[in-house]
Amino acid sequence: MVLFLDRIRSSIVPTDGGQLAPLRRPLRVARSRLFGDVVTIEGVQLDIGAEWISENMRENLRRDIYEIEETELIRSHLLKDCPVIDLGAGLGYTACLLVERTAQGVPVVAVEPDPYLVDSLRTTRALNNCVFYVVEAAYHTQSETVPFRRAKDFWLNGRFDRDEALREVISVNTVNLSDICKTFDLMDGFQLIVDIEGSEFDLLSTELDLLRNYCYMIIIEFHSGTEHDLVEYKSVLTDAGFYHLDSKRNVSAYINERFS
Repeated sequence: MVLFLDRIRSSIVPTDGGQLAPLRRPLRVARSRLFGDVVTIEGVQLDIGAEWISENMRENLRRDIYEIEETELIRSHLLKDCPVIDLGAGLGYTACLLVERTAQGVPVVAVEPDPYLVDSLRTTRALNNCVFYVVEAAYHTQSETVPFRRAKDFWLNGRFDRDEALREVISVNTVNLSDICKTFDLMDGFQLIVDIEGSEFDLLSTELDLLRNYCYMIIIEFHSGTEHDLVEYKSVLTDAGFYHLDSKRNVSAYINERFS
């Protein structure tokens, strides 16, 4: 366990108060701004200049087509004074929204397995002068590494084969919710944002007790294309004591009735 936690901590830079200072990348940020590679969505600046971002993805980002449902649910239902874990943080857009919507000093932990996205995530953190932790790992509870499929359009990345244009399959380190909570001292309670391309079913299957006892609110995107039944897993949350607050397409918000 000590070695595992050290592996997680190796991806963060501790500063006073246990928080991360924004990672300063002045040359990268200056270049992005100079060449017009920065777009702004809901007040969050994103660098879209990385060569691995497809032209299709760039066009969607220029048109503000990114995490629309999550944005609306975060703005409507996020609790201001409760720490947040962002599973599947992508470019860092939602992590910046979470920092904006929580009180100063409330921890936000962004978890992302794709090393290219993690690099952009850190640039997003610097562009927006945000303070949040970054953990480079995929969510999984059974093994220390898993195969990870990098798609041409990064929002189709994940562990499951969905017959989309594939760049490559890589091996990535893993992390589970229990170890994140222990590492960042979140056992007094947390909120959870989940966009992990099918692995949400593993989360509900293996760490439901942790959610029931410590998770105040969850915003979760359910993905089709796996062997799991979406209706069944939505009922798992309600049966565990989570009240359905709202849904926007395939993204839903639930509040833990134990804490309401």
